[in-house]
Amino acid sequence: MKLISIVLMSICCSFVSFSQELDSRLLERYSSLELAELAKDNPAEYKFLVHALDNAIYIIDLPKGKEVELESIEIKGKELNFIDLGLSIEDRTQHFKVIGEDKLLVVKSRHLLNLNLNK
Repeated sequence: MKLISIVLMSICCSFVSFSQELDSRLLERYSSLELAELAKDNPAEYKFLVHALDNAIYIIDLPKGKEVELESIEIKGKELNFIDLGLSIEDRTQHFKVIGEDKLLVVKSRHLLNLNLNK
C-alpha cells in the first residue's frame, strides 16, 4: 500500500511539474489539458507548435511592380506569432498584405518549419 501511494504521488508530481513547463503562448488556442495530452501523446507535434511560435512568420517589404491580390491582415504590436494573428500552419506557405503598410506577412508551410526544426 505504501509503495502504491509513493508511485501515485510521483506520477502526480511529475504531471504538475510537466504542465508548468508548457508554453503559455499556446494557451491562446489550446487548453492546459489539451497541451498536456499533446505533449504526452504526441511530443513531436507539441515541439513543432512551440517551434512554429517563434519561427513561422516573418515580414518583408512588398515587392515593387508585382500586382497580386492578397488577403489583408492587420498587425498590432511587434512580438507576434501565428496564434496571436489567428492563423494556422498549413501545407503551403501563406502570404498576406499588411494593412496600412507596404509589407508582406509570410507564414511558412509545415514542410519548411519541419525542415528548420530537424536541422
